[in-house]
Amino acid sequence: MAIPGTILISALGIIDDVRRCVTMDFKRSGNAIYMVGMTHDEMGGSVYLDNNGQLGSGVPKVDAQQALQTYKALHTACRRGLAQAMHDCSEGGLAVALAEMAFAGGLGVTVSLKNVPYQGASRRDDIILFSESNSRMLVEVAAAHEASFVRLLKDTAHAKIGMVGQSPEFLVYGLKDTPVIHAGIDDLKNVWQSSLK
Repeated sequence: MAIPGTILISALGIIDDVRRCVTMDFKRSGNAIYMVGMTHDEMGGSVYLDNNGQLGSGVPKVDAQQALQTYKALHTACRRGLAQAMHDCSEGGLAVALAEMAFAGGLGVTVSLKNVPYQGASRRDDIILFSESNSRMLVEVAAAHEASFVRLLKDTAHAKIGMVGQSPEFLVYGLKDTPVIHAGIDDLKNVWQSSLK
């Protein structure tokens, strides 16, 4: 299977203290999961629509000023040790980013889509799960750091959307408070890896 042509931009930098690096794998059961950044109805060209034989409209747009503000705040959070794990919501959206964090850390999650910051006329479970809006990050935050983290993000859209769990269970509650995804993280990892085989 051929890999589609892709623009790749790489960046290199010097890290003064590697102990300050924040990886994407969930670290500890009981930690909070925050969504930082606003989700919009931006499904055009998304993996979700492509998998359903559709192209769609409403491609993601970048608000450069808001993105810079968000990334500066998150950089400060990392330097202060407030973030335990962090991952962008890009290809595949929130659902894929959450799954990758879960199976990378071997820990489950329980989240609610009702809490995800969202702007758009059509507020649906699938849009919130799979929108590929730019400048959004999932952040794991320990209870002891939540107040400081929230204060730091006061000028950026953010919300606590769930918790890291001990059991290897991936549980997402939809807008009507019923499960829309309930799976084992090993099953999700197998599906994710199947495209690489």
